[in-house]
Amino acid sequence: MIHFNNQINDFTIEGIFHEAAIASVPRSIKNPIATTEANIIGTLNVPVAAKDCGVRKIVFASSSSVYGDTPTLLKHEDREPYPLSPNTATKESKNMSLINPIG
Repeated sequence: MIHFNNQINDFTIEGIFHEAAIASVPRSIKNPIATTEANIIGTLNVPVAAKDCGVRKIVFASSSSVYGDTPTLLKHEDREPYPLSPNTATKESKNMSLINPIG
């Protein structure tokens, strides 16, 4: 985990905008462990660092690919996820860890 406390002590941070991820489906199939480490473990570090630094807001981006290959053009967050690759599975896990944080 990267520790930001020393770098941001002189600033008031109101929120974190988190969009970092490995976005390549072929890369996630070739190396699912690296994708999992970056997309899930990396994301879990965000709320931990936010809490450590007193930041209360996190905005994050997801992907419609977590809903699978459906013909429906408008994908809504209330649809059931249906990830079809390691990449989209880690994105859905990331969504759940940020929407329903532990602790």
